[in-house]
Amino acid sequence: MANKGAKCQTCESKASKGGLCALCDSMTKQSKNKKWGKDIHPEALEKALEFIGGGDKSSKKRWECFQSSAQDAKLADWAKLDENIDPVLTFPCSAKKGLQICYDLENGARLTSEDRSILHQGFTMIDDVHLSFLSSKAIINGRELPNDVPVASLVRMLFDKKERIGWDINKMIISLGSTQISTELTPRDRFHFRRRQRRRHVDRDSLMATLSWIEWMAEENISPPENYRIHPLSAWARDLRTNVTNIGGPIFHETVNAAFLNHPSGLSELADYPWIEHWQEYRCPSTYNIPSKWPLKIFGMNLRLLVRTKSNGTRLAIIPDKPAIWASLISLSFSPSSSLNGHLLYAIQYNWTHQQDALVKIEPPLRRSIQLLNEVISGSPSQVFIEQDTILVIGRLGHFYEVKVGEGAHGAPYIIRHIKSLNPRKTQSICIHSGRFHSNMPLGDIIASVVLSLIDDVTTSEKVDSLRSELIDNQPLGFPELLSPEYTELINKESLDDFTTSISRTASGFPKWLSRGEKEWARIEEQGFAAEERVRQQFNFIMRRNRYFVELGEQAQKDSAKTDKARDVINNDLEQGNKTPSIEKMVKVWKDNFSPHQENPSSQGLFAQYWNQFRGRRDWMYLRNYGRPEQEYPIGDVRNGERRYCEVMPRIWEALMLHPIGSQVVLPTVVGKEISFQYCQLKVTLRDNREINLLKRFLSILGYHEDDGDQLERSQIYYRRDHPSPRNRRMLTQTLSNFQRLLGARGAPPWWWHFADVIEPPCEIPEFRWQLEEDLSDELRPINWT
Repeated sequence: MANKGAKCQTCESKASKGGLCALCDSMTKQSKNKKWGKDIHPEALEKALEFIGGGDKSSKKRWECFQSSAQDAKLADWAKLDENIDPVLTFPCSAKKGLQICYDLENGARLTSEDRSILHQGFTMIDDVHLSFLSSKAIINGRELPNDVPVASLVRMLFDKKERIGWDINKMIISLGSTQISTELTPRDRFHFRRRQRRRHVDRDSLMATLSWIEWMAEENISPPENYRIHPLSAWARDLRTNVTNIGGPIFHETVNAAFLNHPSGLSELADYPWIEHWQEYRCPSTYNIPSKWPLKIFGMNLRLLVRTKSNGTRLAIIPDKPAIWASLISLSFSPSSSLNGHLLYAIQYNWTHQQDALVKIEPPLRRSIQLLNEVISGSPSQVFIEQDTILVIGRLGHFYEVKVGEGAHGAPYIIRHIKSLNPRKTQSICIHSGRFHSNMPLGDIIASVVLSLIDDVTTSEKVDSLRSELIDNQPLGFPELLSPEYTELINKESLDDFTTSISRTASGFPKWLSRGEKEWARIEEQGFAAEERVRQQFNFIMRRNRYFVELGEQAQKDSAKTDKARDVINNDLEQGNKTPSIEKMVKVWKDNFSPHQENPSSQGLFAQYWNQFRGRRDWMYLRNYGRPEQEYPIGDVRNGERRYCEVMPRIWEALMLHPIGSQVVLPTVVGKEISFQYCQLKVTLRDNREINLLKRFLSILGYHEDDGDQLERSQIYYRRDHPSPRNRRMLTQTLSNFQRLLGARGAPPWWWHFADVIEPPCEIPEFRWQLEEDLSDELRPINWT
């Protein structure tokens, strides 16, 4: 933390961190160690210092302080048992022999066949769990967990009666062993166009760990619903994990929110785990941070924590074999990295060894460029203002822009937001460059050129189409959507004339916010159109005018309940007869509503331009294959992804199986139509020929036959005339195996686990469960389908 009254070492402003002000600190981040350059929420930083105590404590004292603070914060309650319950029922050997095996594992010694047999024999735990170890993996009831576990630490903890009493070791082993996080980019991906835009989201790793844990819990620990062999929550988690692997930006949190809104029933059984609630209430990160490495590592068969050194390097801190510490670290690790718990864990890692910020060493070229930027800012005191790490620039017409260091479009090292409203806050990210940057150019020079370009935005708009479109579509801040002559007089006449003259040379027409009836006809008269051309121009003008006023009315109706304080400032200037807007008052309103962690939910930002990577789901490809956009249904909907083949298709199979001999089923012969049944109301739209062929195979296995005499237009009637085939289960397994190999996710459990065993056709019409009466056709979209 900076000393009170300390000055910035580059611009002489008040320092806030490491001898730098907020603006200079944001421009020096790229010269710092990127592994430890994240912005930490102040509340999390203060809490972290309380968790680990003072900087003069030994490592043992810090861990004791952390354990006490974590238990007070109830971070480890999810893994607690009653105080007198022992989680281990039987042991494969004596405690002395077990500790000797731990010593050999830590030192990399080769285990004897007897030692390996002891680990394979394993431990009998509570809740009918048998735990054993194979190499660096844990095996729960005969199934191997996908991730490595710290075997030496776990065995030592299991043999320590004093520590293990009252703690559910099974839960911690499953949490550590089920974690699956995608690796870094492949060598081919490293050369991909604009690799900087492919950087993973800051919350991706914690989400991937949570989803892989949910998948394991759904398959092994949560009882499946009636008529299911495996809980559909596992297919939901696998679907979401596949979709968020390579997406970022605001689309990431939109995808996560949609998925947790459309999850299958069963997630409530995991409500005792604190990170589930954090993901259900997940919001877009309010600060821009680069993703950090997974904090928990395994070294020498022991669990370690990644921490910062005094020189901003990285080392692995030994984690004591205490269940309370393990449970607390797991809870923090599985929470979103951008949440308060995620910031708390990062702050603990950052301050573990050294709790003071050293002065940042700034190279001479960067220092001179920052000084140049400050000269530009001080040279335009009426148009450029600073608030923390954000620069406010006011254009010639009165448009407000925010400039901030960050990753923008085309790999630009800055982000520009055009402010449309101050209260409520509405902004739109804009791009004013061609995408060519020199990495050797100091950042201060780049930001200074951006500020100068926005000060004279009218001239810049002649060369930058995106800025020109923004100025044409949006009125100056605080002005109404359509300016009357009285409001127009508040705008600098010379700047307005220059702008209208420059855009009249293009096909852009006139600003939408400027009353343009006379000006439009003046241009037509000046160009001397013929009579026919005048009629066409008049017709186009009327159509544009009508469409424009309809849009204005709709927008005014939406925002009628909201009043912008900047509008009040402009109206007061008009009443008092001022010739220019009161910029000082509007800047004060901006500063009063400014927040360093503000988010903009109404705008998707520049990331949306890179839809091929950041949209996650490639709408054009889905539209080509299925004739409709995939965004029509949110991720997690039962009709999409793997849930379609693990929940919807088994319902069709069960409905076909429960129909008696003589019943009929109408199967469409074209894509986009629904299958319908005679005695239940289940309807499902078949999206391609592969699904049609799959259902034809279902019908054949269950004894349905096509009736040539009852063929309808674009559909075919099938009658059930026979009993199911003798080898029906084998035939179903082969059919679904080929289908899953074509469409399924890699490593997913077999889809046929979700399909019920075949029964004989009933003699009477049975009572169908409510899931077989649902209309799941694509025309209907439930608000919250579970």
